[in-house]
Formats: sequence, C-alpha cells, structure tokens
Amino acid sequence: MSKHNILVPIEYSDISVKAIEEALVQADAKNGTLYLFRVGDTKMLGKFGRRDTLTKALDAALDEMDKMLRAAIINVAQRQPIDLDKIGLIHKRFATGTPENEILKMASNISSQSIVVGMSTSLDEDYEKGKSVFHGDFVGGLATKVPCNMTLVRTYDETFVVV
Repeated sequence: MSKHNILVPIEYSDISVKAIEEALVQADAKNGTLYLFRVGDTKMLGKFGRRDTLTKALDAALDEMDKMLRAAIINVAQRQPIDLDKIGLIHKRFATGTPENEILKMASNISSQSIVVGMSTSLDEDYEKGKSVFHGDFVGGLATKVPCNMTLVRTYDETFVVV
C-alpha cells in the first residue's frame, strides 16, 4: 500500500488545532503520515540578522506544535475512537519564507496526497486579533495551485439561505 502523506500548514490559532484534528481522522482512516508545517513569514519575522533569533523562532514553533497536537489528539479521542498505531509518523517542520510558496514546496517535497488547512473567518477571535494568515484570499489562491486534494476546515459557516 502506498504511503498517504498529509500536509497540515498551521498557524498559532484555534482553527489550526481543528485542522490537525481533521488530519488525524484522515490519517487514522488511511494509515497516513502527518506533516505539521509552520512557515515563519519573513515579512512578519523581519530580516534575520542574528542566528539566535531564528533558533528561538524554531524552538517556539516546535513547542507550539507539540501543544496543538496534544490538544487535537484529546479532542478527537473525546468524539470518536482513534487508533494512533494506524497513523504513521507525525513530522514537524518549520520554514521561513512566503507561506504560499513554502507550503507548495513542502507539498511537492513530501509527495503529499492531501493538504488540510484551517481557514479563519471574520468571526474567529484569532482573525480579529490579526493572528491569522490563512484567510479566504490566501486559501483560495493556494487551492488553485496545490498538486493534490485539499480539505478546508472552518470554525464558522458563513453561508446562508434567502427564503
């Protein structure tokens, strides 16, 4: 059976935990391998003149990924049985650059069969705080370029029906 690689681009928001939850469910069903991926946008991080600044950013990213992963596993386990033995390795990766470009490169590098991304909406607390990069325009642009399936996870459904 071929390896099913699932890329999960994350930011430090609640919606990213929801995306990790969805990726865990998919990995459980498909014996998949997860790649949690954080991109430090160089526009946000500034120019790295000092190596210790990048090292601190990497350490913080890996610590935050661990916290988010633990929360996602607990949340999924409370809703449904999950067999962590069926899930392959869970990798954590960090890159600096433009988020869209780095996500596309990573998807290609790992031969991703699926990308699971959380999209914040204007109703999300993190969106209001300006913590979110994965908004509608970003995700829409990414979706037109990804080389595989893409699952979009949202906290709120903004659709409505006019009767």
